Order: sequence, then C-alpha cells, then structure tokens
Amino acid sequence: MDFQIVPFWGVALYSVAFATATHIALHKRDSKSAASWIIFALVFPGVGTLLYLLLGINRVARKAEMLATRGLPIEFEITKQNSIEAYEKGSEVYASMLQAIEGAKHTVHLCTYIFDNGQVAKRLIEAMAAAQTRGVKVRILLDDVGRRYTWPSIVGSLKKAGLESRTFLPIFKPGTIHYFNLRNHRKLLIVDDELVFTGGMNVRDGHDETIKSKQSILDLHFLIRGPVCFQLAEVFLADWIFSGGEKFEISTDHASVVLGSPLHNVGKNVETNTDKNELLAKESAQTDQALDRGLPFSGRAIPDGPGKDIEKIEMLLLYALRNAKTTVDILTPYLILNASLFSSLRLAVVSGVRVRVLLPKNNNLRFVGWAMNHFIDALLGVGVEVALTPKPFDHSKLFIVDRVWATVGSANWDPRSLRLNFELNVEIAGEAACQRFSQIFEKKWHSARRLTLSSFSRRPLLNRIRDGFARLASPYL
Repeated sequence: MDFQIVPFWGVALYSVAFATATHIALHKRDSKSAASWIIFALVFPGVGTLLYLLLGINRVARKAEMLATRGLPIEFEITKQNSIEAYEKGSEVYASMLQAIEGAKHTVHLCTYIFDNGQVAKRLIEAMAAAQTRGVKVRILLDDVGRRYTWPSIVGSLKKAGLESRTFLPIFKPGTIHYFNLRNHRKLLIVDDELVFTGGMNVRDGHDETIKSKQSILDLHFLIRGPVCFQLAEVFLADWIFSGGEKFEISTDHASVVLGSPLHNVGKNVETNTDKNELLAKESAQTDQALDRGLPFSGRAIPDGPGKDIEKIEMLLLYALRNAKTTVDILTPYLILNASLFSSLRLAVVSGVRVRVLLPKNNNLRFVGWAMNHFIDALLGVGVEVALTPKPFDHSKLFIVDRVWATVGSANWDPRSLRLNFELNVEIAGEAACQRFSQIFEKKWHSARRLTLSSFSRRPLLNRIRDGFARLASPYL
C-alpha cells in the first residue's frame, strides 16, 4: 500500500510543479526572476509552488486597474514654482511636522510605512488629536506590515485618541495573505494640501537623535510647498480609496493657475465666481511666500507600484543616467541592481561621467548587505566610485545628476522598491535645490570610507561565497 501511495503523491507534486513552471514562463516578465522561480518550483515541488503563490504573483494589479477607472491620476505633468527644504536631523523634521499640524486649518493626512509606538508617535498623535478637536479632518494610512514593527502596534493608541486610520493591504484578513509581499512604503504628511513632508523617514524614535533608542537611524526628509503638493495629495487619495476609505475633495485653492493646464478634477467642480485677477493675485502671493521659505524647483510626483504604475521610478532612473553629462551621485541604503540599471551606470562611466555611490557600512538587513557586496564588486570593476558611510545606519535616499536634476522620496535601488512596493518619489529640476542636495552628499562622502577594487576583491573566500549565494536571492530582496 505504501509503495503505491508514494509514487502517486510524487507524480502529483511534480505535476503541480510543472504546472507552476508553465504559469511562471507565461506570466513572469523578468527572465532572471522567471528562471529562478522555475528552478525553485522544480527542485522543491510543493514548497516552491506554495511560495510562488504567496510571493510570485502580482494579484494587486487587477485592483489597481479598477482604481484607475475611478478618475484618479496615473501620469502627472511638470509643475513650476515649487519650493523644497531638506532636513538632515530627525528632531528638526518632527518639530516642523508638529508645527505644521498645529497650524492646520482643514486637513491632516499621514501615510507611513513604519509607525512605531514610541515618544515621537505619542507627540504626533497628541497634535493630530488636538487638530481634530479644532475641526480639522485627520486621516491616517498605515501599512499592515510596517505597523507591526513594535508591540503593541500603534493602532490601539490611534483608536484611543479617536483618530481615523486605514490599513493598506491587511495580511491576516481572509483572502489577502497573498498580498503580504506588496507593501506601501510611501511616507507623506500632507497639511491642508498646501505643504507636504516626504522622503525616507518613518515615524520612529530612532530617527530623533535627541531620544535614546536601540538603533539610531540617519535619514533625509523634505518639506515641499507649491502646486506639486496637489499631485502628492492625489496619490494619498488613491491609496486611501484603495484601502477602503471614502472619496474626499482635494483643496485646489493654491494650485489652479500655477499648473498652467486643466486641474485633475477629483469629484469636484473647480469653477468659482471669484474674479480671475483676484485669483491670480492670490496665487502669486502664495507662491512668493512658498519660495521665500525654501529653494525653488520645477517637478512632479512619480508614484510607483504594482499595476499600471510599475517600474515608473526605474524608468526615471534609467532616463536620467543616460542623459547625465558630468556627475551622478547616488545615496541609498540598499543597492540590488538589475541588468538595465547596472548597464546604464557602466555606460555613464564609459561616457566620462563621474559616478559615485554612497552606501551604509553596516546594513540593518544583514542578508541584503551580503547580496550588496556582489554588486559593489561589480561596480568597482567598471569604474564606479563607492564609499561606505560610518555608523549610525544611514537610511537616506538621494539621486543627483549634473547637480541640476534630482529625485527624492521613498524608493531604494532594489527590486523590492522598484517592482514590489508602492513607492513615491518627486522629480526635481532646479539648480539651487540640487546644489543643496550636493552639499549634503559631499559632506557624507568626505566622512565615508572609499573602497578600492584591489582591497574589496580580497575579502575572505568564505565571505565571497556567502555573498555570491545571497546575490542569487536578489530578485526577491
């Protein structure tokens, strides 16, 4: 009896494995990822199929397509007369956020990946609760994985304060466990649709250098004013509806004339009886006030994620690399390159562009750090300059080309950010703003340790073998 059962289950498992391999071959766009999944499914029948069903299929694309039919924007135009301020210290960012919330008149919208239950969170919750008491509408969007970084999670504190929150792609809700690898990594604090905080910083005590924490984290965050805020507010609106929230109106008081094109109308008639000259004067005064507080730039929001927005940030990076003339400066905590990005970096070096990459010396994700070593070796081999920043762990994200163009936001240089996560960057064209970013980069570069190919390639053999095997998992990191 046992002799008959074993072959039966063996045939069944391998039949499922071959069916899985066929599905992968038909639907996976990336050939390396497809080959890896096929090998895994055939070598580990049953287990490979289960993991592929959980991690390998993009089930959120159909829902994203449904979302797009509701009139929400996918593409954004370049806007002018924006301003940006860069923050290098968490204490300063959080203080500015609190001040903005205290001055809110209509709405406060917060979207974050990690919302740790700590001192920073307590201050923000108190400020948002006070704003809600004044009549301000507060909406909070949490990623279901990110909110679990501390226990108890922040959800209880939000409910106790009477604040409305939504969870992005719940992982333990029936029928949604297969979404757990698709996360909302965006960071946004939007006040009255007029100013936006965005960048790489989560809500964590570790970002605030004045608070004692188990792990200190360096990061960059930005305060943006101007018409591009309207685009960022639309991204939040799309995520809010995606997560089951109600459709709400976005304030257009500060955005209409400056955009130079019809507004993206979201469930609202924007025509008013206001005299056009009066409106123009109001717009001009608000724009001048915004520019007085920060550095001017032209730009747009670049949302990215599974579905119709997939690979938008990667395409932006590729386009910028291929148009670089003199310098390319990259600051990122995670660097896992696909063939297209590596080839573009190599081509830039061959074209005479100075390419520099800043990475953290001690990565907070050890396995990812091992995989990164393979790409560091490859970059050094083609002439890219690489340096490692000292402790504490640097989570900053910055990409500058020719010191006149840049992009900032939540995305890292890895497959998780560029293919799996919902990310949000801002494209920035402006010499003054990019010079400020370059100053930040140069300061970090001069305090970092430069790597050389000769010394890096002499790493112990066991370390190189370890790094090589870790690199094989790069499509999933």
